[in-house]
Amino acid sequence: MSSIKDSYSRRLRVFASHILSRSLVSEQNQGTTGSIIILGAAVLDIQAVPERYELQRGSSVPGKVRQIPGGVGRNIAECLSCMIKSPAPAPVLATFLGDDAAGQALLSHLRSLRLNLSLTLIKHGMPSPCVAVAFDKSGEVAACVADVASIEQHFTPEAVIQLLSSHELKIQAPSSSSVKVATKDLPPTPSIGADSIVPGAIAPLPSSAPPPLLVVEANLTAESVLAACRWAHARHVPIFMEPVSVPKAVRCVLSLHLITYIKPNAGELISIADAIREQQGLPALPRPQLSDPDHEPAPSSSGRPEHSEKGQAIMPSDHSIKMHKDAGLGIPSDIQQLVPFAGILLSTGLRYIVLTLGGQGAALMMMSQQDDRYHAAAVREDNALMSGNRTEGATVQLLHPQQDDRYHAAAVREDNALMSGNRTEGATVQLLHPQQMVVMYMKALPAKVVSLSGAGDALVGGMTAALSMHYSAHEALAHGMAAAKMAVQSEENVPRNMDFDSLAEDANAALKTMKIESFLLS
Repeated sequence: MSSIKDSYSRRLRVFASHILSRSLVSEQNQGTTGSIIILGAAVLDIQAVPERYELQRGSSVPGKVRQIPGGVGRNIAECLSCMIKSPAPAPVLATFLGDDAAGQALLSHLRSLRLNLSLTLIKHGMPSPCVAVAFDKSGEVAACVADVASIEQHFTPEAVIQLLSSHELKIQAPSSSSVKVATKDLPPTPSIGADSIVPGAIAPLPSSAPPPLLVVEANLTAESVLAACRWAHARHVPIFMEPVSVPKAVRCVLSLHLITYIKPNAGELISIADAIREQQGLPALPRPQLSDPDHEPAPSSSGRPEHSEKGQAIMPSDHSIKMHKDAGLGIPSDIQQLVPFAGILLSTGLRYIVLTLGGQGAALMMMSQQDDRYHAAAVREDNALMSGNRTEGATVQLLHPQQDDRYHAAAVREDNALMSGNRTEGATVQLLHPQQMVVMYMKALPAKVVSLSGAGDALVGGMTAALSMHYSAHEALAHGMAAAKMAVQSEENVPRNMDFDSLAEDANAALKTMKIESFLLS
């Protein structure tokens, strides 16, 4: 029995190491040094923290009130500005600010960072996004009010395409000096006028290479998210999606087949899966019973205290799980219950899910094709190992990648139909083979929690920085978890001492906790 268990584990690890040996950035933009582009909100966070007493409804308590630059997109951009050093090109933040006091404060802080602000635009008369958050004594969000409607109003699909296209024009005709942001730098459109440009801003010169990643967050509308994803997909630029909140997470549903990475928590994952099922005319899956449904509070700038919905723990019959009988012992039961929901997302063509579980850690989830070539290679490897005839240092090269040419052809056909407007109503990409899901789980790093407001954004920043440096997906997640640890130990959304090299020790510690499990979906 032990030998069977060991052989199963060996095959799974060989397979997982193969499909995660390179990041998608490395696959699609090998050797490039373009600027990561972040599309998202810059928000002024007003944070209230009680000192000696818990918050009391209808009364005030002594504490501290801070005004901190925030916003999901801005936080991620600041993380990247700390981690990506010269001579690599500075990250590009594409956002809108108002010309009010909050906007001026945000702009002043952005100018102090190593960011390319050529796509950060001031909109006259626009109220700058603001979020007021009250924390409890443990550092978790107790109440939150978000005034971020102006982001949706001005981040139209047309504005998104204009912003990204203007950056593309710059990198196609680079100059030898810094780029002075002026009216002429952006084509005139109804959405982006001359009065929107940051006056006098000097932006670091964009690289002549395409961006290694596009980061998009769900403070944009579903239509704007889709426009950004179509732009990136047509240029073979991987996309990292931040769902932001349970209500806003569904804005990515139309774009999932184009997205490379998405980072939901449990509530957001369930919300997206429910929306897909509804679109397909199917009922929602029965609710999982999570061990700690309130485990992951919202980042302050997202405007969400997140609560997962409780329900009966039933594994749905139409997304049943077949596991090796010893599988599942190394990962939390919450992940096992969430596998059917993850399978719904991955069946659209999405490549990776980065599932965050608060104090339990995080998991990288992906589909793998199961065919005879893989099984034959695994059996040969297992037989050689068990018979003692394995050549020292030899490894099995699995012949079937995560997605094969037939899948890619289907995805390209679907995307071309979407972009040309010829998509059949209700059509979806159909995967052509039975699927096996691989889950790579890492425990949360121990930390002295000061505030949880920027942890999720820091995880995205650390992970995307690592991906841009060609780390594999699971190594990148470990760096993201190390960055999140730094964030929860700081009062600021982005710690001042954040640096990529400083993440190495904690990233290695996270990798040492990694457990790998395989799930068959039918």
